[in-house]
Amino acid sequence: MAKKFLILFMVLLFAVVGCGQKDLKPAGSSDQDYLAALADLEKDLLKDFSSLDKDFRTAYQKWETDKISRDEFNGLCEKEYIPRINEIKAKYKEFITAYPIPDTLEKNPDFIALNNGKLLRSDVGIFLVKVIKGHGVLKQMPADGKVGAEDIVFQPVSDEELKKLNKEFMIDNFDSHFKELQKGLSKYNKE
Repeated sequence: MAKKFLILFMVLLFAVVGCGQKDLKPAGSSDQDYLAALADLEKDLLKDFSSLDKDFRTAYQKWETDKISRDEFNGLCEKEYIPRINEIKAKYKEFITAYPIPDTLEKNPDFIALNNGKLLRSDVGIFLVKVIKGHGVLKQMPADGKVGAEDIVFQPVSDEELKKLNKEFMIDNFDSHFKELQKGLSKYNKE
């Protein structure tokens, strides 16, 4: 009976964890183990993100210098860059779902530094959505005060607004979050 239970347990474990998948680094019992696992994840995500960032900046420069049209640029954002940033964000979500952030880390300076990876990806995602959909504007405040998707209308972003958004999200915010993330990762470099 014990052998059957053990076999059943192992089968269920493989089904939940997944066979052939890259294992998530298990967060250990200490905050430092968790931070080290999170740093390893952020290093992996940064590799994927760096490729996306390079491709995006090249496309933006081509648009800015009239080598591609705004429609072509928007098409790249919609068909190529948004799916890639969503894939990167999904890897982070998978980790956080499997290993929730301990409450003890919320104010930890190392965690705050590493959390800049999440902020970096969020800013890029917001920027890309604004490129495609535009600015969300509230039509009218609902009587019950609960705003839903149906209460928002999107207005296209002009070329000048796009340049301002790029500076805000892809340069200023990006540089700030990237710098802080690098500080956080430097404490966990094993290479």
